Amino acid sequence: MFHSSSHGERRGRSARSSSEPTRAPLIVDDKLPVRVLLLDPGDELAAAEHPDTDVDPEFLRHFVPMRAYQRLLAADLGTLSATIIRNPEAVDGKVLVRPLADGDERFVVIDGHWQVAALRKLADEVPEMGVELPDDVAALLHACPVRIVRDDADPAFVLSLLAPQPGDDPWLSGQRDRLIARLSEGLGHRSTYEVAIATGGSRAAMRRYHAYRALEQFLQAHPLPATQAATMLPIFHVALARTLVRNWLDWDDHLCAFLDEDALEHFHRMLLPGVDVDGSPTCPCIRTVDDIASLCDVLESPSAKKALLEHHVTLADAVQVIEDDAMQHWMASLGEAIDAIRWDQRRFKARH
Repeated sequence: MFHSSSHGERRGRSARSSSEPTRAPLIVDDKLPVRVLLLDPGDELAAAEHPDTDVDPEFLRHFVPMRAYQRLLAADLGTLSATIIRNPEAVDGKVLVRPLADGDERFVVIDGHWQVAALRKLADEVPEMGVELPDDVAALLHACPVRIVRDDADPAFVLSLLAPQPGDDPWLSGQRDRLIARLSEGLGHRSTYEVAIATGGSRAAMRRYHAYRALEQFLQAHPLPATQAATMLPIFHVALARTLVRNWLDWDDHLCAFLDEDALEHFHRMLLPGVDVDGSPTCPCIRTVDDIASLCDVLESPSAKKALLEHHVTLADAVQVIEDDAMQHWMASLGEAIDAIRWDQRRFKARH
């Protein structure tokens, strides 16, 4: 997948004019003072960007990070703080940020809130205890390793970099939801090759990127609240891992999209609630990753696939077709076995 993209990129670069500006990298590694890293897990600073806000934006930029820090501090940061003291490298690669605004030295933390909060806790509390931090830990307070992405970066790419968020507190998912809300805009896409380079060739990151691009394609046709859309990501992630589904929907690795529009429309319908013949609402046919396994079983069965795609039965009914076929096959085999036994019995009696 990456080799063909790499070849295309080299050809493209050789054909570009020398006067054409170089595209900014997708992600930049840097070191920044902890004091310029603004904590905002709930994306509450978005209010400062709204032109109709009745609160001083600069006040929000000071108040929101302070309150976020206090809320994170109320959790148990002791274990993480102790880990950082023992191993300062535990922070490496954990903190992802974006610029607050052009020309501003501050950055909003997208991922790594706990690490930044733990560093602030060490900076605030250790001196009060009358002890000094180890030199390498103290150095982190002035030069914390971060990864910087542009605010207008491809949201699917940024989402692919996020670490899994433990717990079910929606406040901690605000930055993720902000990015998911931007997916339907369909802006900022870069080549598969560039994304692969930026993620260090990580296959796991590329699989997450493809899943978010597939989710993006869905959201452009069927907008949903970010929190609801996030619950659908595992379905797309598993769907793209199954060759049967990829082939059915004609997934293209370079365009990062499904190309068979008719099949895709059918697939999307299975992800949405429907209405039965009586007008009563029905649940989506596909609600869990296990349903993707059932879909693959249906796609492998000609009769079940025909029932699903041509007769528009539900996925559950299509699975029933498979079971009915299996039962008919078993009954036919049983009938053949009984006939064979009877034939043998008649032959045995004829001899005696």
